[in-house]
Amino acid sequence: PTLESVINRDSIYLFGRYRKFSRKISQTPWLVHDGAKPRSRCETSASEIALKPICEALGADWTRCSFCSAGREDVDVRMLGNGRPFAVEIPDAHRNLLLPHHKVDWESLAAKTDAFEVMFIHPADKHVMEWLGWSSERHTKVYVCMVWSEDPVSAEVVERVNAMKEVEIQQRTPLRVMHRRANAMRRKMMHSITCEIINPHYLKVSLACSAGMYIKEFVHGDFGRTRPSMADLLGSEHCDILQLDVGDLVEEEDMEDYIPLKCREAERQTELDRAAVTSPTPEKAP
Repeated sequence: PTLESVINRDSIYLFGRYRKFSRKISQTPWLVHDGAKPRSRCETSASEIALKPICEALGADWTRCSFCSAGREDVDVRMLGNGRPFAVEIPDAHRNLLLPHHKVDWESLAAKTDAFEVMFIHPADKHVMEWLGWSSERHTKVYVCMVWSEDPVSAEVVERVNAMKEVEIQQRTPLRVMHRRANAMRRKMMHSITCEIINPHYLKVSLACSAGMYIKEFVHGDFGRTRPSMADLLGSEHCDILQLDVGDLVEEEDMEDYIPLKCREAERQTELDRAAVTSPTPEKAP
């Protein structure tokens, strides 16, 4: 007779934030099935960059890991500001660096390149995945975009638009995602908007809006499926978006009560550790 044993280890959960400075990185591997075997549309993805150095240290297979984030951005959209919260589940790691005798500098395992940066990486618990799903619909998102207007825009029009607050935006499911989402009407809030004229046809637009609002469609109108659109606000025949960045994610105050305790304590400790390193050492009194 032959005996075979299989040892499974509990999953390791990590929580952090990432910033993306490139317009050529997808959030997860983007595979296209148009040939004998799937091919990737992008050279790499946010999940790959974040997971590989961590999994190498833990002796885990990154392709078996789960990556979850509070919302997502398109490939051509940068994620700036305080970063997007994310969590990973790492099953069957060969090395459990969470044991007390391991003094792990998790920040040293965080990926940092000119195109992508992981911040505040630290251990969490399994509830972090639930929290991310819960929190993704409770962010106020701040966007910055470059907008082209077919008709020239005057300073008077910009002043009127900048005074707008708490405008309800009605969006029907965008045509570009109709293949994977139900055709429904969604009501979102544009909390504030600030337009800055670069020249009569080009504007820099900053806006704060509720989670889940499609900014590209808000700007160009999506063939009338988004009302009011940027063109409606400016009184222009047509507007289009040239570049888009997520400037920040603003969390609601009550989210603090929902964040798993381990995540909250670890994130605060990481901030304290950073402050201790950057703060000058006080001189001793003579």
